[in-house]
Amino acid sequence: MPAIPDRSSTIELVGSEATSLGQFLSGLSAGDWERDSACAEWQVGDVITHLTQASDTWTDGLKRAVQGDANPPPGGRVLQPGERGSEATAQRAIDQRQATTPEELLNAYNQGYRLLQQQMEELRDEDWEKPCFHRRGVLAVHEYVGRRVQELAIHGWDVRSAFDPNYQLSPLASTLLADVTHRWLRTSFAPLEGETTSALFRL
Repeated sequence: MPAIPDRSSTIELVGSEATSLGQFLSGLSAGDWERDSACAEWQVGDVITHLTQASDTWTDGLKRAVQGDANPPPGGRVLQPGERGSEATAQRAIDQRQATTPEELLNAYNQGYRLLQQQMEELRDEDWEKPCFHRRGVLAVHEYVGRRVQELAIHGWDVRSAFDPNYQLSPLASTLLADVTHRWLRTSFAPLEGETTSALFRL
């Protein structure tokens, strides 16, 4: 089992990935936000809206975890094995993007990750292994924070590769992904009980 990641460097990595992507976005034209991303059926603006919505979720999740609350938030629940949550998440991002200007999207993204960074920087050593709610099941806080690096790195690639096909993930993010992705795959692609047919997933 991979070692528990260092708290300070992991939190710093979330901040650097979020800031780097925000700086890239600040140079885009209004038309660039409507460009197709590498994420199927999502424009660049949809991907960024999704990341912004998740920053709010992660900030709230960490606040509750520090207080000893790993229960679902109001209106939230744990997804059942085989249940997909991506379709509703995708549509929610599309709906918000369609009602928001690129400038508003960028401001919301930057503000969301400033607040998340503030919340993460309040974490103490004793908080790092506390249970935290995630819709795929309760995670330790360090896994929860690690998944934000994963999302920023992968969706950052979805966006940037639309402009630069040769774009590569940052070395630090790639190293952390090697430790956290196996957990994500285990929870997101759990086999259904009694299922006998094979399935192909495109990553």
